[in-house]
Amino acid sequence: MIWKGLFVIIALTLLIAPVEALAQSTVENAGDGGSGSFFDKVLFSVDAGISMPMGDISDFYNTGFVIGVNGFYPWSERLHFGGRIAYNKWGIDDGGWTGSDVDGGSSMMEFMPMARYLFPNKDASSTTFFAQGGLGFYRFSFDVDVTAGGITENYDDSDINMGLCLGGGVILERGSRELIVQPMLNQVFTDGDSSTYISITVGMAF
Repeated sequence: MIWKGLFVIIALTLLIAPVEALAQSTVENAGDGGSGSFFDKVLFSVDAGISMPMGDISDFYNTGFVIGVNGFYPWSERLHFGGRIAYNKWGIDDGGWTGSDVDGGSSMMEFMPMARYLFPNKDASSTTFFAQGGLGFYRFSFDVDVTAGGITENYDDSDINMGLCLGGGVILERGSRELIVQPMLNQVFTDGDSSTYISITVGMAF
């Protein structure tokens, strides 16, 4: 119940802030001929990298990859609100399963409202460091075939749980492009336990 309450508060904050900014932008644009729009200010980026299960789940799944799409609106010069949708894919670690042969895989989807704070930098610097965090939903699924004693059994399931992510990164300006490097710790809350993994991605803003 506590996490549900926190999620509602953060979600409302992340949703209301851009709406208010859009309203303010509309009023301002009314006085200058209507030029510009809310979406013109949103910074979109795509990224890819490695995804590493930790703790108990690392006994069952190996390091895999992650791809994601991000969008952030500059609520102020330093504080940006937005979100992330990402797909993690992990392979199977034989050590955690009981059987002579194990085959299959697992995936984790992220649906994450987020807030990002940009640290001040020197005026001439092309490097900006940031911290970010969010609270949202994770969808985990797996499909594994386990062979033991000559008999193969299939195990598959999926579940949606709340979780949070914490991390940071750096934005590197390269001409007209921005390169974004962001490591993140993800903590997914499940019944009576939790699942943890780290992702490290490199992305390009557009």
